Amino acid sequence: MSNLAFAPSPEEAIVSLGQMIKKARVRKGYTQARLSELSEIHVNSISKYEKAGEPGGQYPPADKLVKLSSLLSLDPRS
Repeated sequence: MSNLAFAPSPEEAIVSLGQMIKKARVRKGYTQARLSELSEIHVNSISKYEKAGEPGGQYPPADKLVKLSSLLSLDPRS
């Protein structure tokens, strides 16, 4: 008998880019409006980026992703 730990399904293990952005924003204590001010990215775009990978979401262009990654202390390579 094996002592294998439960492994999440691939669907459960994948965290979308949008979820990562939102979690990092909340961890920093920023509202979408405050992140918009700091990043000079429209608040509606921030909202769409936080839904990236979901219906109605949008992936940020590379330059915006770099800016958000810097402000939110995210590593864009991971």
